[in-house]
Amino acid sequence: MLATSNQRWLMSVVWVSLIQILFVSATHVTAEEPMQSSTDTEVIITYLANEGIMVSSGDKHVLVDALFRSRIPGYDHHDKDIQTKLESAKEPFDKINAILVTHYHADHFSVDAVTQHLINNHNTLLVTFEQVAERMQENSSDYEKVKAQIRSHVPTTDAASIDESSGVRIEVIKLSHGGGRFAETRNMGFIIHLGGKRILHIGDSQISKACFVNH
Repeated sequence: MLATSNQRWLMSVVWVSLIQILFVSATHVTAEEPMQSSTDTEVIITYLANEGIMVSSGDKHVLVDALFRSRIPGYDHHDKDIQTKLESAKEPFDKINAILVTHYHADHFSVDAVTQHLINNHNTLLVTFEQVAERMQENSSDYEKVKAQIRSHVPTTDAASIDESSGVRIEVIKLSHGGGRFAETRNMGFIIHLGGKRILHIGDSQISKACFVNH
């Protein structure tokens, strides 16, 4: 039986997702193994834990959903050394241009972990949207110290919001986390432009044509 256009589209998403998983998993940083350097055109994606990654090219480095503290059973989490280096902005996380957060759930984001990194590296910016920015303002005891490093975006379903303040071109796109108990949770995707390539991270987005048709 021939597949419909929607079925073919979904199959292509599945294949792309598998390719992304294989690519992301190709490099896994450990406390004893510093990340290899990249050339101006080479892009390295380093898997950290859960959906947390670091994207690097040349002297540009971006963290996505990497600064969290939760240890939910069944979910991958950072070991102690990596957690300490992430929050204290130590090598290989000492030259991060931007921290991206797709949504506020505890397996993707920690107010305290993000705050600590921003305090320890004043050159790093948090690029996100209002739900995450509001939680930073409401719950970070050091918010006044880091508020100048926060960039909050409000993309629409039809148009991405562009951020270049960190020195990296980042498209913030509005996606859906799903309905039911997650109906009030907004989920952003990010298109990161590095090394002449575009890297997409969709957080916990639903996989449907409607989510991505405008991007």
